[in-house]
Amino acid sequence: MPDYKHRTIKLAPKKQGDETWGCAYRIIETSSSGWRFHKGYSYGSFGSRQEAATAALVEAKRIVDALEPLTHRPWPKPSAVLRNYENRIRRFLAWS
Repeated sequence: MPDYKHRTIKLAPKKQGDETWGCAYRIIETSSSGWRFHKGYSYGSFGSRQEAATAALVEAKRIVDALEPLTHRPWPKPSAVLRNYENRIRRFLAWS
């Protein structure tokens, strides 16, 4: 199982009825609050098991790259925001 950007990608190549190969994948992300996963299948028919696994891995990595900005936002924590603007908020509330 390859690791990519702190996620595990599990590949499951399988021979199809027409003697070509396909590959299912599962992206597993673990955190302190638990785990979650995304599953999919490589589109197309491939002549070998290795081709199918490579196509599925490329597709899974593309999905991880698309999710990366959403899961790692460099936003400050609410406590830091309140600490920075606490005096301004108090003055505003006292004024109104």
